[in-house]
Amino acid sequence: MWKNKKWFLMSGILVGIVSIIGGYQYIYRNYNQENKKPMQQEEYQISDLSLDLSDEKANIQQDITDLQQNLSKEVGTQDSEKILPSTKLVYQYYYALDQKVMEEESDPPYYLLDMTREQLQEKLSDWELQLFSDKKVVLRKVLQEKSPHHYYLVGVYDGCIAVFYDINGEWVLREITATPISVLPHEEQKKLEQGIPVYGEEELIRILEDYTS
Repeated sequence: MWKNKKWFLMSGILVGIVSIIGGYQYIYRNYNQENKKPMQQEEYQISDLSLDLSDEKANIQQDITDLQQNLSKEVGTQDSEKILPSTKLVYQYYYALDQKVMEEESDPPYYLLDMTREQLQEKLSDWELQLFSDKKVVLRKVLQEKSPHHYYLVGVYDGCIAVFYDINGEWVLREITATPISVLPHEEQKKLEQGIPVYGEEELIRILEDYTS
């Protein structure tokens, strides 16, 4: 009787141990399966990121190479450019007191032909080189004085559009047009009553045409 009880007790203990071991193995396998896939996915994402960074690095390196080549071409082109008989030479005179710019365009004189940028800068050191190419060269000089062009004032005299010119700081009547300011919009009448300063003959002709046509 005692032996039978002992056998049943040992059997129960053995079954319990086997159950515990089996449950542990089941839990262990499920845990590994659940965590194995995210690890693989994370490794995959890291691999993709490395590839993306490599591609971006290659693109940046290619951009740098292209920029260096373009700069080399531009420098080479500038060094090789010279003044030709067909080059347009533009002289700009900047009058600092009234902030006006006058331009004169001409063909290059014989002593400037075949000169490079550096040679021209050395030859005309009192000029600022604004632009240099075999098609066009622009030189500028700053003058601390007023421009030699006349100043005009488009205003009103006896109810009509009139033109005044400057003599030693005083406005003197030059001409009266046949156009009354009453035919113009109210805002334009105000401008004329205050006086519209005009620089040079060309600008004067343009403004008069706008108001009288």
